[in-house]
Amino acid sequence: MVLRPGGLMDLMEFDFHVYDDHYRRIELDASRVAEPWWPRWLTFLNAAARNRGGDVDAATYIHSWTANHRAFEDVQYREFWVPTSPWRKDTEFQIRMGMSMRDDILAFLKSGRPLLLGSGVPEDIVDELERNAAFELTSARGRYYMRLQCVWARKRPGGGRHP
Repeated sequence: MVLRPGGLMDLMEFDFHVYDDHYRRIELDASRVAEPWWPRWLTFLNAAARNRGGDVDAATYIHSWTANHRAFEDVQYREFWVPTSPWRKDTEFQIRMGMSMRDDILAFLKSGRPLLLGSGVPEDIVDELERNAAFELTSARGRYYMRLQCVWARKRPGGGRHP
């Protein structure tokens, strides 16, 4: 893919953390198997990815990477807080967003299973985390958010190359 001078680059990424209903990051570790289940499952996934040499911090850096790259100008940043299930009932939009995010996360739970098992998490633990996280999400018991970090920028004339 080619981005022409003046073209718009638009990046979006979730930061692989879960936030409470006051937008505070829920900090957990993978030494316990306990509530809250969806944040705990994601904590285990984070640890599994890192233990296998992965890096899940792209969302944290997309703004600075873009702002510090000489090929881009007019760099803008914005974040959106997306409910992880339809627990917010104040607008139809929030309900739809929560339902959509919940459905995406339920599919993500299944897709993360091979990574968790491959990193050495016992199958019974993976089963427990997945089952309880799915229940927590489908029942909309947890009042959680995911943070979507967005960056957009224009490609400089000449692509940022030196003359």
